[in-house]
Amino acid sequence: LEKGHILSNLRRGKKGLLSICGNKGINKNNALLIVVDQFEEIFRFRKENIDEAESFVNLLIESAQQETLPIYIIITMRSDFLGHCSKFQDLPQTINDSQYLVPRLYREQLQQVIEAPAQLCGGNVSTELVNVLLNEIDPDLDLLPILQHALMCMWKLANATDKKELNLNIYESIGTLDNALSKHADRVYNSLTDEQQRIAEIVFKALCHSSDYQQDVRRPVSIAEISKIAKKNKKEIIQVVDVFRESDINIITPSSKIILDEDDFIDISHESLIRQWQTLDKWVKEEAKSAKIYQLLEKTAKRNRNKEAALYRNPDLKIALDWKSKYNPTKEWADRYGKDFKLAMDFLDESKVKNDEEEKKAKKDIQERTTELFKSKIIHAALLSKLEKFATAKELLRSIEEIENNVPIYLRHARNLLTWYIELITPSSDWIFNNEGPAFRDIAVSPDGQTIAACGESNTIKMIDIKSGKIIQEFKGHNDNVNKIIFHPNGSLLISGSDDTYIIIWSVSDAEQIQKIETQEQVLALALHPDRKRFASAGTDNSITMWEIDSQKLLRKYDGHKEEVTDIAFNYDGTLLCSTSNDGTAILWDVETEDFLQEFVHNDNVNSTAFHPQDNSIFTSSESYIFLLNLEGFPPKFFQHHRAMVLPLLFINTSIGVQLVSASSDRSLKIFDTKTSIVKQILQGHQSDIIQIDSYEKHIYSIANDYTIRRWEAESSYMQTIEVKDSPVCCSISPNCQKIAFGFSCGMIQMFYADSKSIAPIWKNRNIYEKEVKKIIFLSNSNQIITIGDDNSIKLINSETGQVNRTFQKFKTIVNDLSISPNENHIAIASNDGRIGLYMSKYDSPVYITAHNNSVESINFDCTGNYLISSGESGNAKVWKMNSQNLILIKELNASNEALLWSDFSLNSEHIVCAGRDKLVHVYNSHTYEEIAKLEGHEYQIFKAVFMPGGIQILSMDTDGKIIVWDIETLSELFSYKIPITYSGKFPIDFDFKYTSSGTCKLAIPLPGGRLIVYKMDGIFARESGG
Repeated sequence: LEKGHILSNLRRGKKGLLSICGNKGINKNNALLIVVDQFEEIFRFRKENIDEAESFVNLLIESAQQETLPIYIIITMRSDFLGHCSKFQDLPQTINDSQYLVPRLYREQLQQVIEAPAQLCGGNVSTELVNVLLNEIDPDLDLLPILQHALMCMWKLANATDKKELNLNIYESIGTLDNALSKHADRVYNSLTDEQQRIAEIVFKALCHSSDYQQDVRRPVSIAEISKIAKKNKKEIIQVVDVFRESDINIITPSSKIILDEDDFIDISHESLIRQWQTLDKWVKEEAKSAKIYQLLEKTAKRNRNKEAALYRNPDLKIALDWKSKYNPTKEWADRYGKDFKLAMDFLDESKVKNDEEEKKAKKDIQERTTELFKSKIIHAALLSKLEKFATAKELLRSIEEIENNVPIYLRHARNLLTWYIELITPSSDWIFNNEGPAFRDIAVSPDGQTIAACGESNTIKMIDIKSGKIIQEFKGHNDNVNKIIFHPNGSLLISGSDDTYIIIWSVSDAEQIQKIETQEQVLALALHPDRKRFASAGTDNSITMWEIDSQKLLRKYDGHKEEVTDIAFNYDGTLLCSTSNDGTAILWDVETEDFLQEFVHNDNVNSTAFHPQDNSIFTSSESYIFLLNLEGFPPKFFQHHRAMVLPLLFINTSIGVQLVSASSDRSLKIFDTKTSIVKQILQGHQSDIIQIDSYEKHIYSIANDYTIRRWEAESSYMQTIEVKDSPVCCSISPNCQKIAFGFSCGMIQMFYADSKSIAPIWKNRNIYEKEVKKIIFLSNSNQIITIGDDNSIKLINSETGQVNRTFQKFKTIVNDLSISPNENHIAIASNDGRIGLYMSKYDSPVYITAHNNSVESINFDCTGNYLISSGESGNAKVWKMNSQNLILIKELNASNEALLWSDFSLNSEHIVCAGRDKLVHVYNSHTYEEIAKLEGHEYQIFKAVFMPGGIQILSMDTDGKIIVWDIETLSELFSYKIPITYSGKFPIDFDFKYTSSGTCKLAIPLPGGRLIVYKMDGIFARESGG
């Protein structure tokens, strides 16, 4: 009969086989034996097609139970699957009637299994190996296939020797029973190419199936099916399969003697090989897991189609996507485990799209919330810094560091700028001594700056070594609180005054008393006369006493106060003495005559006094005020820089001149210029009232009621000041931030290294112009500068030597500004007669364009060099497009009714800034020309405003020396800062700001009166900054 006819008869029902046998003439003399091998596969088939599986079993049962025809059926099945037979009706009973369980081998039978094959081939097995094998064989494991494989591997090695003996050495070399098969199979697998190894993995995964009960079974598959799964031709598949069919490995059947074709089926020789080959065992587990993921995916996709399940979400979606990415499943593979691969993949794709949209929205929401949080904390920190709550502001800015990578870069710039400003204005103390004893009341730094003497409520003076921070001496002799101490300038003497009414002169070297002077009352104040031979004391007796140091003789007494004297000070030449008292007065005395020269009445207790070291101006502190006393009888000038009582005052020399240091109960010290009242620095860190200060060179030392002594730098590391003899008026920083050129009112140019500690210029050329240098610009290579002077001529100068390389023709009209295009092909000049002059590529002769009705004050190129912006006296700014030998007007911005002194593009040409006499900073969108902001904060005309990297922050400066850094995203002021200059009747009119991609950043300002300031702003702006 034909195959098709047989199949159609078998599918008719359980008697289909009987019908076929009757037609074939089967009778009592001609029996039929049917063998069904690997019957356990029926349980897997049942899951895929229950009706067909049950029909097949019913066919077998009916054929076995009928007695008409001699049909005999044998099924082979692993005993661990017997329990599953209950899934089929009548199958357990039928098996029970006739089953045969293959018994276990006895030890003697196992020994025969081990020895007989070798003996048949003329070899033998050593007794030691036989005993080892018998002891190692576990009767519960896959016995014969493992043993067979191990014996075959050993025989291959033994057959190559003369003895042909299987022994322990050979046994161990193959990896013993535990690893013999796995090692052999791995060796064969590793001999394949990478692509063949991939095919081999696909082949073995197709040949195995892991059931729900973790029982691995074989699964015969055709070459054609594997070819579709692997997407390889049959030749490539067979080539890999044949390697594993060799007689010495024999993992795949049929044997290598049979030539395979695409319709042929292959199989694994025994289930035990699945478990014993570790690599295959791993593949089977991976395949089972992969199949389970797919089946769940397809099932959920079907339920989703029927509106019974939602799209995948994480973690299910991530698991499925990872699975798809790792295994790249095909329809042919999926057909083994399901029936609707396209539906499953469409469902997964749709789930991903939906999830991506939700994640994008969630990420955007988080980004927006994070950005708003970051932004609000910056605004809050800026407000705190205005209120001089710098410590809180610092902590607030530090708290947002952990989320800085999740916000736009311009916000990080804002945070960094504000942090830089706070560190500039209020640097941290660089040395702290913690006092574990009673509180200190006064300190004095030794003349060599190596030690500090501290006194207070312990009756003892302690000498502290600054380097080690340890107490190295104690001066004992007073019987009550020690209120005041001073060093003699020779460093050998120390003078102290106490509540015990005694003044003691000490030897510093051995802490011994040289002399003890008795006074009438408690000693609260001491002051050394400039001649170093005398000192004055004062206290609760309401008077001041002058003493001679060597003889301890009382020289003079100054009476006039009605209450205790709180402080005394001599002027620079020692002719005047000022005293302060709790009677609310400060009195000026003639030292030599004891004459009462002048009384200055205050509204409350006067706490301290100090003379300016260069003149006779007197400063006092009372309540929260500092007073500058007028010797001509006019009311005093006062400063209110503190928010609580001002206690000690101290003058200190800095690079920008003599500055006054004040300490207060508001826990801060402030350094400021007494002529301009500009606060240079605010020192915060003490946790209680600061009660006394002293200094050594550029360091300030302070004590407070928090039991600490702190040291502060009087000069910020972020600021460098250079003293020059002439008056600088303009400057330019090189593109690499390594040099700074300053132009002077006398026509001279000086070149400095930006980071040099030396204040000497690299070069200076006094003969560049006869009068003022108006503008300096570095070219991109930093090797040349281009300048314009008061004679309206442009010059090209070597920045290395200061030599003039070229002088352009002089203009007949006044030139106010100069700009050079980024590619340096064009030079633009702003003229006082309302015209713009353009030099083209070779700078031969300028082309003039009538641009404004009156003076053009500012001109700048954008980052492309294709556009220009000009502004002038009429209060408008004009945007021009470069066009060959001409300019085309693109837009006129009517920014102000007053003169615009400056206009410029941001570095990325996204924004425009204009500023001038109306004291406002105008910001425009450079595409729509819409005015984004009109920023108020300056009190004087603004001469320049530049964009910082990122294009969101703007730095503007007015003629009063006030700098404001703005943030146009929040439309707010980040901070403002007054340049610490001594007023000279002139105002700064230029500055330059540059940064490099590596993060180096400088701000240079020429100050009238002979001073240059360079601010170091390195690291504020990230490398990826545009702007």
